[in-house]
Amino acid sequence: MSSATRFTSLSCSSSIVGSLDDSSPVLVFVQWLTFIFLSPCPQRVLFSSIDFMFLLTLMVVSIQKLYSRFSSNGDSSSSISKPLLGSESHCRITLWYKLSILFTTLLAILDTVLFILSFTQSVRSPLKPIEIMFRLAQAVTHVAIIILLAHVKKVEAIMHPMFLRIYWMANFFLTCLVAVSAITRFISIYKGNLDPILRMDDIFSLVSLPLSTFLFIVTLRGSSGISVIRPSESGVNSGTHLYESISTSSNVSGYASSSLFSRGAWLWMNPLLNKGYQSPLKIDEVPSLPSDLRAERMSELFEMNWPKPEENSNHPVRTTLLRCFWKGIAFTGFLSIVRLAVMYIGPVLIQSFVDFTSGKRSSPYEGYYLVLILLIAKTVEVLSSHQFNFQSQKLGMLIRSSLITSLYKKGLRLSCSSRQAHGVGQIVNYMAVDAQQSSDMMMQLHAIWLMPLQLGVALALLYGYLGVCMIAALIGVVVVLAFVLMRTRKNNIFQYNV
Repeated sequence: MSSATRFTSLSCSSSIVGSLDDSSPVLVFVQWLTFIFLSPCPQRVLFSSIDFMFLLTLMVVSIQKLYSRFSSNGDSSSSISKPLLGSESHCRITLWYKLSILFTTLLAILDTVLFILSFTQSVRSPLKPIEIMFRLAQAVTHVAIIILLAHVKKVEAIMHPMFLRIYWMANFFLTCLVAVSAITRFISIYKGNLDPILRMDDIFSLVSLPLSTFLFIVTLRGSSGISVIRPSESGVNSGTHLYESISTSSNVSGYASSSLFSRGAWLWMNPLLNKGYQSPLKIDEVPSLPSDLRAERMSELFEMNWPKPEENSNHPVRTTLLRCFWKGIAFTGFLSIVRLAVMYIGPVLIQSFVDFTSGKRSSPYEGYYLVLILLIAKTVEVLSSHQFNFQSQKLGMLIRSSLITSLYKKGLRLSCSSRQAHGVGQIVNYMAVDAQQSSDMMMQLHAIWLMPLQLGVALALLYGYLGVCMIAALIGVVVVLAFVLMRTRKNNIFQYNV
């Protein structure tokens, strides 16, 4: 087998090295190693193998920890109150951890894009089914690593789990092998007629090599990028100790100590729901809020972020709310983008389903791929939609509690002349109406900038299927939008006059 054949062969069969049976054993062994580590198909099999081993290890560890939690029967001294990877402590997040999250996210995005491209390509290639499964395994693995890194941050572990470090090390060596194959194909045998899947894979391997190199350095370094800070060094005051004592009491909501998976699937609500199903809940059985969600903490946060006099802020309340809750706003915006992205996967796959049912199939497993993609898309859509609603409502409640507490404190400090300009009724109106409207706005905040994007994607899909007939839909949307704006303006005028 020639070098060109070895680097471009799309077959996983070992028959391509069978012509060396009469050669020396050393030469045969070298040819076998070259085929296994440098041919495209065996490389993907090796990658997928370590991906499945990592996912299996992660699943076993997670099931073991979750079983120990659920089998504790509510005993606060047992492992149910302990994190999965270690004990909690005050910490500081360094640049190493942030870059690990960033590079893993980039790899997950690249693998997802390549998975979609390899699935939607119309070219017939013997490597296409293997490429689809390989990219899917890579994307799922990197998403699982992102979740694991988020859990490492939650439990404030100073070292990465050993099985994650082993995976990063093996992934780095395989990425180097793929990069060597890509460079060899590009230098010696690239003539423009290379398989599209291999050409796309070569570009990705060269892009992902620096990312994998950094993760390999993180593996050798061992540290997760989280520095532990002693309580005496962190300047914790007596008020924080009070909040910590509240959060560690037995009557605090399970949301405070729940894992990332528990929050994503709302498993932390099951104990309260089971207790309420068995008997009516009493007032002392209703759990209290965690320390970081209490009104006292929100009031302190609001006062700390209030603009200083030298800043000359024209809208101090808006500035303070953005400083306090910008992370929550950004997270809900990310969830809304994810929901919007997966929402259109179903319409995009309509033509593929029609072609498959009419017999135009590029692979015997295409039906399974289509159903699997649609199932994953709808699962992600449901989770992101429910999480968006929950996080938006939680963010609105935090804003409402901050405003009401701050208004109440401000009302206590008003002078006699100020009370004449702002009476009790007006202050109560601020607390009951304006604060509630600010809370309700969180559910509709992202629709302001997402609506044009959603409309543009929908019109682009219509243009792809209907062509210039999309103009009729565009005219209808413009007419409806103009009517809604006109009626909304009149409604606001009537409401202001009343």
